Amino acid sequence: MHELIWTAVACGIVYLALWGWGTILLRSLGLHQPGDFGLAGAVGMAFLCTLGGVLNLAQWISPPVVMVLLGIGCVALIGAGVHGRADWPCRVRTRAQELIRNPSTVALLVLAVMLVFFFILSTGARPLNGHDDQHAYLLFPQRMLEMGSIGVDPFNERRMNAWGGAEFPSSLDAAHDFQ
Repeated sequence: MHELIWTAVACGIVYLALWGWGTILLRSLGLHQPGDFGLAGAVGMAFLCTLGGVLNLAQWISPPVVMVLLGIGCVALIGAGVHGRADWPCRVRTRAQELIRNPSTVALLVLAVMLVFFFILSTGARPLNGHDDQHAYLLFPQRMLEMGSIGVDPFNERRMNAWGGAEFPSSLDAAHDFQ
């Protein structure tokens, strides 16, 4: 259970970093709309996949680089959330009180807590499918962090011409327990 909590925290940090990078890009392009976390997360994921491909080509992927990228994204999100909003605790408390008065909101909150509980119960160790690439999905992020890139593998038809951008988001999560 202890490992599950740390994995959930690491995933939360990755999600915050994706939102932060998306917010940076959307604001720099003049397209940012407050509260649009879905678009910011998608733009952040697209940017980090592209950046991961470039870092893979340059063989610059390492745990410190990944941690710096995550840190920049999280700091950007915190900066965007705090910028110009000194009264946010009062607004959050007022909004929470309004939501609790609404019975449908309380029902949705109970449903969300139940879904999270069932999700935690359903996660567990399962054997890998030998006919799928799941074993590769575990290997390539570790290989990126160890070698700096996926590297060229002429005997692996799946990775002969890979840029590595698709594997880079997995290395964001794998970097927290890299040894």
